[in-house]
Amino acid sequence: MRHFVLFLLTLSILCSCSSKKPEEEYAQLIKEAEEYENSEKLEEARITLLNAANVMPDRADVYVRLGKLYSKLGRFPDAVGSYQSVVNIEPRNVEALLYLSAIQLAAKNTELAESQLNKVLEVEPNNREALLLNANVDRAAGRSDAARKVIEKLLAEDPNYSLALANMGSFALAEGRLEDAEKYLSKALINDPENGPIQLALADIYFRQNLDDKGEAILRTMVGQKPKNPGLRSSLAEFLLRKGDSGGASEEFKAALAQDPQRHQARDRLFDLMLAKGEAQAARDIASDLRKESPQSTGIPYFEGRLAELDNKPEEALKLYQQTILSMPGFSPALRRAGLIELGLGKIEPGLEHLNQSVASNPQDVVAHVGLARHYMMERDFSSATRHVDSVLSYFPRHVGANVLRADLLLIDGKLDAARKVYEALIEAYPNNPTGYLKLALLEQKAGNSEAASKLYTKAASFKESALLALQKLALLYRRDYGTPDAIKRLSEVRKSTRVTDAQYDLVISILLLSQPDPDGSIAKQIRSLATKALEEDSHLIPAYLVLAQIDARSQNMQAVISSYRSFLEKNQGHLPTRMMLALALEHQKEFREAADQYKQILQASPRFGPAANNLAWLLAEQLNGNLDEALSLAQTAKAAMPEDGGVSDTLGWINFKKGSPELALSFLEDAVRLEEKSSPDNSVNPEILFHLAKVKASLGREDEAIKILDQLHVDLPKESDMAARVREEILRLRAGK
Repeated sequence: MRHFVLFLLTLSILCSCSSKKPEEEYAQLIKEAEEYENSEKLEEARITLLNAANVMPDRADVYVRLGKLYSKLGRFPDAVGSYQSVVNIEPRNVEALLYLSAIQLAAKNTELAESQLNKVLEVEPNNREALLLNANVDRAAGRSDAARKVIEKLLAEDPNYSLALANMGSFALAEGRLEDAEKYLSKALINDPENGPIQLALADIYFRQNLDDKGEAILRTMVGQKPKNPGLRSSLAEFLLRKGDSGGASEEFKAALAQDPQRHQARDRLFDLMLAKGEAQAARDIASDLRKESPQSTGIPYFEGRLAELDNKPEEALKLYQQTILSMPGFSPALRRAGLIELGLGKIEPGLEHLNQSVASNPQDVVAHVGLARHYMMERDFSSATRHVDSVLSYFPRHVGANVLRADLLLIDGKLDAARKVYEALIEAYPNNPTGYLKLALLEQKAGNSEAASKLYTKAASFKESALLALQKLALLYRRDYGTPDAIKRLSEVRKSTRVTDAQYDLVISILLLSQPDPDGSIAKQIRSLATKALEEDSHLIPAYLVLAQIDARSQNMQAVISSYRSFLEKNQGHLPTRMMLALALEHQKEFREAADQYKQILQASPRFGPAANNLAWLLAEQLNGNLDEALSLAQTAKAAMPEDGGVSDTLGWINFKKGSPELALSFLEDAVRLEEKSSPDNSVNPEILFHLAKVKASLGREDEAIKILDQLHVDLPKESDMAARVREEILRLRAGK
């Protein structure tokens, strides 16, 4: 938490200020405010101080008190306003100038901070708080040697000056010297045992050293000392999140919001935690409660934007985030959400700008860093991707997503052993997270280590969230090594020790059976029975639809199949699996308009159902000469629902190409290739995706690359297939220079 810790450290240098004897009413209000604050009734103290300010608006000391209280509440914009009021009344008030300079320094406005500090030093040339802040100005401006000399001089004068020790710890931390940082901060804490920012900095050091228990102990001590401080609750919650304790983090965020409903960062984090747990209604309640608790809050548009995203209204959400950015310019969650939506909508430049603004406002914005890293990976700008991944890992060394991206970058660079070490470290750090097992299994499989891959896939299948994917990978591995009958026997044994459901098992077995010879049609009946049973138990098992579609495609009488689906739907209008199968069958028969009608009916009942959204988008763009903007919106819905599906990225890429955006199309198509390679044991890619990629590259003047892709396709495809004919035609066209 480097930037936040430094900010708090600079704020904690401020000294207390004595008040003059006021009139009787003012004195009474000040006394009441002090009593409230001593009892940790901070909201009551705030209101009482505001009343005192109304009684005597020209008294600077009441605004000083308000500034301190707002800082204690973590409401820094309000604290800035209060201290600015002090300076308006007393232009050379040292305490206010110090606070404001610290704020400006934290906001990287070094020139303004230096100007305010010069005013302090004119009044008090030896003010060590001002000298220390000035050193931080030097450091922020890149004058590290000058800054270090000032701090060393302050420590020579007073070896126990806790804030100077803390700043030396910050220097060591920035240079990666964790042990030295711990030494300085520990000594600082001995001299100032209840200094919250120093405690937070030391807890951060412990976390980076994987000493979670020591870091958590410090934070729990702080919360125990000030149980009604929402800022401490939020800090503890963030550390618990870094530790992987999402349940404990949720409770602390809730406690922080109970004490201060305006703590928008905590509300946003809690919203995300509820979504991650699959509790969408709880997330909705967290967002909508702000309007009830604080009807005039400037944060309301932001949380309405989050609700709009849940309702699959990205354009509406974006407008609400843009409104929030105007009223709360430094609020990183709004910048982050706006940037992610804009990237998803193909608005690359504003999307990147907002994400970069978010990480500038909050260098620890992990989601923004990861979003930027993924974008740059798609653009093949691996150095920029690495920079953002490293930024995350400098704060959160064990962050799962960033470590996975780091390992992916190592694989791209051909450093297999280094990537393996990252995956192994993830497993060691998070033995209850399946990501590391899945990633390492894929690496082992591609390296030809089938036995190691099998064990890792089996372990991944013991987690509910990864059971299906792991079983699918294991099935393909077993089929390749042992053949289908033996693969089925082995999967039956694996099933006993994993979290695979009956529906998932039936689906995977049906997929395996598709490759079996079927002279009498008995296997087709078995496959249909298994896939249908799987969908009856879980209608969202998307691959089961594709299995049934392949079985239907083998039928000699597709009209009979379609008639059967229609008869069933007459009595069961809301049965999603059957309507999906009807739409697929209609597509197979080239009855595109009627298929589109079926997809629309599915989306009316289930607006976020990815397969229907993707297929309808494709039909509108490719077969029905439909509205490309509508097609793009549907494809974006599918992408949100199925982010790891290469076919969906292909749809997005092709629609953008048809809309005249080849550069954007290229990024989506390269993403489609990457996803296909990642999901396939032999790195194979759907030929249609490669054909689209070649077309887009050719349109961008990269004909040689396009011809290379097409030549390889021509070698791989069956010579009499329709696709092979299209490939030959495109090769001839490009070589003729047309």
